[in-house]
Amino acid sequence: MSVKQKLGFLALAIICMIGLASASLFMANGYGWYATLDFVVSFILIFIGFLVRRKIFKRLNS
Repeated sequence: MSVKQKLGFLALAIICMIGLASASLFMANGYGWYATLDFVVSFILIFIGFLVRRKIFKRLNS
């Protein structure tokens, strides 16, 4: 794996951790609805991150 790939995975892991941590904070405070919404938003962000990373690597390789 190249350095750029490692950085991409690290960025995705950080986004994932922030999303899951804030969702668990909402759950701990009794905001179940916000936690569900936050899980959905964090998964959407992760999906967008994967798509953007793929496009960037295609441009770098071509």
